[in-house]
Amino acid sequence: MAIAIEEQPRVSKLSIPFEQTQRSLEGGSSVSRLAVPIVLVTLVGLWIAWFFLASVGVVLTTNDARFESRAPLHRVESPIAGVVSEVFGTLGDTMDRGEVLLKLDPRTAELELAEVQAEAEGWRRRQASLRVHPASADEDGVDLAEATAEMQRLGIRVQSLELLLERHTVRTPVAGTLAELAQITPGRHLEAGAWIAAILPDGHPHIVANYPADPALGQILVDQPARVALHGAGRSASSALDAVVRRVARDSTSGALRVELELLDPTNPPIAHGVPATVDIEVARLSPARLLVRDLSARRAP
Repeated sequence: MAIAIEEQPRVSKLSIPFEQTQRSLEGGSSVSRLAVPIVLVTLVGLWIAWFFLASVGVVLTTNDARFESRAPLHRVESPIAGVVSEVFGTLGDTMDRGEVLLKLDPRTAELELAEVQAEAEGWRRRQASLRVHPASADEDGVDLAEATAEMQRLGIRVQSLELLLERHTVRTPVAGTLAELAQITPGRHLEAGAWIAAILPDGHPHIVANYPADPALGQILVDQPARVALHGAGRSASSALDAVVRRVARDSTSGALRVELELLDPTNPPIAHGVPATVDIEVARLSPARLLVRDLSARRAP
């Protein structure tokens, strides 16, 4: 008896997994195709939002600015003529009131003072001797009244020479910063009244900046923020100082706008009077779109 064996169709073991992989790849391609437009739309949306909603500072800049003191500078002059023997202090030093700034050679005055003091001592002895016998005169015919008068004259002369010696030492009249200093070296002869230095009294200087009236007029206002940079110190953030506009006025002569600013950080080291600076004042904050429109309008204007 013959047994019929039915042959089962062969099914590849890789057919099902291959079909699943192919479908996965097709699905992934669809996701990738959708991701690119989504990213692009997102970036464009962000750019549009920045263009219309972001805030950008509008700054007016001038290099015509410097530090000035609100208090007047104290001028220091040589009280007498003489030869410089010692010089103390350098530009920018902080000085106390009465601190020695310069000394003139005192040797001539010291010698004269010593001679007068010796003469006064001799007259003091003669006066003491005459007091023992007030009705008589000494061997030179000088009586007590004459000796007393001479002692008074020499006493006045000693006081005058002591004051003169003190004037050989030039001292600072006020406490403050040595803002200006003449080029004086030991051995130089100074005339009476010769300028030596200028002292900036204690207190923080303010900044005075000059702007052309166009376009600053109407844009620069009190309380606007600003940045101040010393000339030669670069424009980096580390060298710039924060400030604020305190006063705005127009110069009647030149027509320029005079702007006074105050430093916000009082702990900054003192700055010498007259130091030039660059000032950036933020006059407005606008979106990039408004800035573009403003720029185009300015270009079209005659």
